[in-house]
Amino acid sequence: MREMQERLSANLKAMDPDTMVRTWLPTAVKGFEQWQDMLASQMNPARTK
Repeated sequence: MREMQERLSANLKAMDPDTMVRTWLPTAVKGFEQWQDMLASQMNPARTK
C-alpha cells in the first residue's frame, strides 16, 4: 500500500503545471523553430542554414 501511495504522489507531482511547463516548453520551442525553418526554406529555396 505504501508503494502505491508513493507512486501516486510522484505522478501527481509530475502533473503540477509548473513542472509540466518546465518539462515540455524546451521541446515545444525547438519543434516550433524547426517548423519555422521548414516554412522559410519552402518560401525561399535559395536560403541555406
